[in-house]
Amino acid sequence: MSDQHLLRRNGIYYYRRRVPLHLVTAIAKKVVQVSLHTTSLKEARKRRTLRDLEWDARFEAAAAVGPAHALNQESQLAAPGEPLDESACLELVRNYVERHDREARNREAKVYPITAEERSEMQIEAEVEAQSLRAQDDLHHQWVHLAGTEALKATGKSFGDPDVPGEILAELVRRGLMELNRRYRARLADDHSRSFFDQLFNPSRPAKVTFGKLAEQHLRLVEEDAAINGLGTKGLDRQRATIALVREIVGDETSVDAVDYDACLHARTVLARLPANRTKLYGDLAIGQAIARAEKEGKPPLAPVTQERYLATLRDILDLAAKKRLIIVNPAEGLRPIKRDAIAASDKRKPFTVQQIVDFFKGGFYAECAKHTPAFAHDKRGWRFWLPLLCLFLGLRPDEAAQLHVADLKRTQKGTWYLDIEATADDDEETNGAVKTLKTVNSRRKIPLHPELLKIGLVQRKPCLGRVLINA
Repeated sequence: MSDQHLLRRNGIYYYRRRVPLHLVTAIAKKVVQVSLHTTSLKEARKRRTLRDLEWDARFEAAAAVGPAHALNQESQLAAPGEPLDESACLELVRNYVERHDREARNREAKVYPITAEERSEMQIEAEVEAQSLRAQDDLHHQWVHLAGTEALKATGKSFGDPDVPGEILAELVRRGLMELNRRYRARLADDHSRSFFDQLFNPSRPAKVTFGKLAEQHLRLVEEDAAINGLGTKGLDRQRATIALVREIVGDETSVDAVDYDACLHARTVLARLPANRTKLYGDLAIGQAIARAEKEGKPPLAPVTQERYLATLRDILDLAAKKRLIIVNPAEGLRPIKRDAIAASDKRKPFTVQQIVDFFKGGFYAECAKHTPAFAHDKRGWRFWLPLLCLFLGLRPDEAAQLHVADLKRTQKGTWYLDIEATADDDEETNGAVKTLKTVNSRRKIPLHPELLKIGLVQRKPCLGRVLINA
């Protein structure tokens, strides 16, 4: 014998039956579930027969009342007005949740489970409903469609209208139904510690925040980080320019919760077509016009690595929105440039060839220095003469060489001269405003002086080092 309409939980059999979709409003239930008060399958089958007869009669009576076609009529409504965006759909679902939560509380104030057995049955039914909402079954789709149709009623639209984002609305409705279910289960468990579970339905949620406002806050955090960690002006200006372009693409007045995955894909497409050096080429020309002219003139687009920098900034801004609970997830997470970089990192900046280095040090400046004794005496300030030589013989970065102090030139107990490359310590009070920084932690090192530097006279001309000379 079939066990249709039977559900076994903790050894007890329940009668469970879905309410026809067009009768849910009239019956005020989506699912009928009542205990059969037996652990025997044979007895449960007998009692199920009586329940089938009872609910067949109830369904027929509800259908005879007349609202049976209300749902179908509503779904055939015309679709006047403006298309719905995600923000509008969210507001509709929020209103639906608050309205139904209020109605549920009013009902529970009049009819509430008296016995522990009644409460247990209601908890089981609520848990089964939650499982159905999480599963992609027919009942799940019926509930979502019914609730979504009711939420859309005020707009005169339906799920089938072309200007209604059906998939977005369906997901918002599912989350709304889950929120109602979780609030209901919490009340059944006498848990009143929370007024909401999903931040999307926080009754005291903050007012809408625009993307421009959030980007400004992100920029302030970047500037604060730059000030504390000694980021150079050049790097900070680049970040400001990056944030400015991302704001221009997304739109300052765009609500943060409206920046969905499609908006992020649009930003990625714009970056893929945007010409390199757009401002230099086209000044204040709008993005769309600049792209059109660049494509017509055959100008190269932004390099993939540059596009990635802009997308990373977009991710950072939306990550801030997620941390502030303005959005649930970051839609830009994992977004990468459309076109991959075809040039390997090792090929982007090729080192000088031996001949190029020879030509550099045989140039006019060093040729003139060679006429003097000592050679470095020709360069009265010192930096132009010594900086290239330090980079050549010691493998220093230009920034590292330019920020050296006289005190960085040291000698071991055995007489070996070396340069101590390190950043300024927090307790170093004798910097005279010349703060030294390192590119990475591993950049701190001690480098023995090359014999050629000793021959040329670096130790003899110690005061020529870095900032000491530049400030002289």
